[in-house]
Amino acid sequence: MPEKTFCIVSPFYNLIKHGTDSVQFYLKSLNDQNYSNYRVYMMDDASKDQSVDYILNELPKYPYVNNRITIIKNSQRIGALANRDLASRNYC
Repeated sequence: MPEKTFCIVSPFYNLIKHGTDSVQFYLKSLNDQNYSNYRVYMMDDASKDQSVDYILNELPKYPYVNNRITIIKNSQRIGALANRDLASRNYC
């Protein structure tokens, strides 16, 4: 029986300000999954720090998940719920 595809939507704002350990933990957790039929949409809620650059620099360390993650950058803040809605309507 084929695996069902699902999406993970993770909104974020200024991740570096809150520490990078959580980003590394998140990416490692995704990388260690046995289930392979998923996509991850990381929704940047118009961060003012270098969060997106940090994630892009970290992704090569996690080869299993690297090709499953898409980062979407918003030009203005819309909040976590609106980011989830945007991703589910347009990407999942």
